[in-house]
Amino acid sequence: MGFAMRLSFHQLLPSYAPRDAIGTEVSLLRDFLRSRGYQSDIYCQDKILNNGAKSAWSLADDLAKQKHTVTLFHFSVGTELTNLWSGLGGNRWLRYHNITPGNFFGRPDESNSRHLCNLGRLQLPQVALSSDLVISDSSYNSREVEEFAGGRTHVIPVLRDYENLVRGQIDSELLKKISDPSVATVLFVGRVAPNKCHHDILQILALHKKISSRRVRVIFAGGYFSESYQTVIAEFAKSLGLKLSHQWDFDADVMSLGSVTNEELTSLYKSATLYASMSEHEGFGVPIVESMYFDLPVYAHAAAAVPEVLGQGHFLVDKFNWVAALDVFEKALFDETARSLELGRTRAWRRQFGLERARSMFLDLLA
Repeated sequence: MGFAMRLSFHQLLPSYAPRDAIGTEVSLLRDFLRSRGYQSDIYCQDKILNNGAKSAWSLADDLAKQKHTVTLFHFSVGTELTNLWSGLGGNRWLRYHNITPGNFFGRPDESNSRHLCNLGRLQLPQVALSSDLVISDSSYNSREVEEFAGGRTHVIPVLRDYENLVRGQIDSELLKKISDPSVATVLFVGRVAPNKCHHDILQILALHKKISSRRVRVIFAGGYFSESYQTVIAEFAKSLGLKLSHQWDFDADVMSLGSVTNEELTSLYKSATLYASMSEHEGFGVPIVESMYFDLPVYAHAAAAVPEVLGQGHFLVDKFNWVAALDVFEKALFDETARSLELGRTRAWRRQFGLERARSMFLDLLA
């Protein structure tokens, strides 16, 4: 961008939750920019502000007092911040994380989320047109917005310190329990939401049980998106003859644990046999990259940004072809030759998502 003088680089988003993927990126980017001498703050819409965030409604006044400013707007859902965006001074950069299509949320208790997602899709063209630059975290996301951005698009992967996560503390007792060699553990990390299609993971587990005596259990680490989808998962598991527990029950076929601690998450990644995702909509897929860094093979439905992020994985499937998908599932769990080949591939592939590379890409835009 050719900024000759040190500038202020702020970030704007509707809600700042430091533990989710966007919140983690926002924190990492702010701290990195501050370490490089930039003035950098986080502004969010929430009435309850924490973790050092400022009110979004004070941003315009703050920018007016500063010179050579960039504001990065993290956009993933409909928000009234779009009214603020077009009138802000300085350089406006859009960070597009994708918007889940609202048609995934058809149940009555999901109506607000459906509204916000549909609203975001309607707002996206104007938000992009009002931006000087658009930065997506995948080419898949970039293709959705480039028609509105007039060629002002860049792709920078999600900022995440994967190596630090791998070095994180573990729960040694939990690690020992999950590492039982008589049981293969399949892991999914992320909110239990309709677009993530946890029900299809239950289906593939039930099919496995019909053809094999080798024991496999599934662990979901993430809170439920809605009570109605929680009911769907519970009733579907029961209909398939699967025992589902919401606590650490190692006799269960499925453990749906809700949010877990950092130590528990690291232990799950280190002890699991396979990461599995049947999601039909991912704008990026941070847990897929996390799994690669933990040397955990990934079995996934080839939809949205997943093939781009995972690469030409040996365990990418079309989940709607259940016969072929089940065959690959068995190989991903038990074929050591296939698993070794996949891990050899991902050890090289994962490097492109490293934190230092993503940081340097942001700095290149500021040069």
